Amino acid sequence: MIANNDRDNASYTLAITLNQPANLYLLIDNRLGDADAATPPSIGPTGAKMTWVDPAAGWTPVTTGSNRALSTARPDEIGIDESADGSINNWSSVYTKTFDAGTLQLKEFNEGSRNMYGVVVGPAIPEPSTLALSSLGLAFLGYLGWRRNRR
Repeated sequence: MIANNDRDNASYTLAITLNQPANLYLLIDNRLGDADAATPPSIGPTGAKMTWVDPAAGWTPVTTGSNRALSTARPDEIGIDESADGSINNWSSVYTKTFDAGTLQLKEFNEGSRNMYGVVVGPAIPEPSTLALSSLGLAFLGYLGWRRNRR
């Protein structure tokens, strides 16, 4: 998690350098924008906060149904133990974007009374169509090798 001391710093930026393509995941406090922890945060171009987390710029909610509603119609959620007592006090919604290798800049949170967002970096996973084509290519190469060995 990024330092909460920077949560109301409008000019805040975080530089992240990647040595290979990666998926970045933002864990954004559900209370952002509307103070309601039961609904996803009010972000992006239509929300009042974190306008840079925009679907037009490639940011999308992760929607596997891993949330309190068990619904793929809303972002997945991560429980937060703010009291450090072993209980879940609040929730953050998960958004993702794939980046190429290089340095990128994440921007401000723009709300002084909420938790700052968290960032998770994971390896880029190819699109399903890329995986299918790769598998087909490998199967064809295997077939050619099998056919050559039968001669």
